[in-house]
Amino acid sequence: MEHLKTEIDKSETLLNGFVFFIGFTDKVDLGAEADNFLKTVSDYTKDLPELEAYQTKKYVIDYGLEQNKVDKPVIITELATQLKEEPPLPAKNSEEISTAKPATKLPDFADFVAKQKPTQKSEIIPDRSKLNQYVRISGLDHKLSMSFSASCLGNSIVYDSQTDNLTIHNISAGLKSRLAKHLNKGS
Repeated sequence: MEHLKTEIDKSETLLNGFVFFIGFTDKVDLGAEADNFLKTVSDYTKDLPELEAYQTKKYVIDYGLEQNKVDKPVIITELATQLKEEPPLPAKNSEEISTAKPATKLPDFADFVAKQKPTQKSEIIPDRSKLNQYVRISGLDHKLSMSFSASCLGNSIVYDSQTDNLTIHNISAGLKSRLAKHLNKGS
């Protein structure tokens, strides 16, 4: 039995040496990398009209999620090419995408990154949860669960940090109906 333990220890040492030798020891903080990338995307879209900025962000996130699905990294130059060739379409509102060409010519994403964010890696491994959080706001506690598109914030959903209140305007017909039924049960 002692011989087997010695052989396992030798194997682990050999494996660790091999992993170190071929460079698999580089640990990447995917969350921090994704946060940095999303900050770059925010900076890239900050001067665009609101709806185009939202559509561009959504396009980038969708691209990142697709890359994640097939276990491929987001390569900045490829993303820039995608944005040029298939630019995000302007939306009439955050839920409806028109088929028209974008009103604003998007600046080249790769050029923007090279000039404005020289520390941004040219290739990132997309962190699915961070990408989803970027376009959706969600939260829960013991009695409440809520999720909504980030584009609703400031429009149909307003947060007042002074009073810590969240106000929802333009409630959907389905939700109104369920609320009315629930309130009538108590009467």
